[in-house]
Amino acid sequence: MENELFYCCNLMIKLLENLLLQNKITLEEFEKEVRLKRIFIEEIFNNYDLSHYSTTRT
Repeated sequence: MENELFYCCNLMIKLLENLLLQNKITLEEFEKEVRLKRIFIEEIFNNYDLSHYSTTRT
């Protein structure tokens, strides 16, 4: 689920970049929306259990 959310947020950021380049949104709108998506992505990684990626053998 986290991978899908991360992928979705990244696609939305790319879409926002394209809209900004086409002058369909303002820089302020872009910054606000991108900031929210980046915060969301950070929350995903902060809460994601990475223990199954451990390289330490027991």
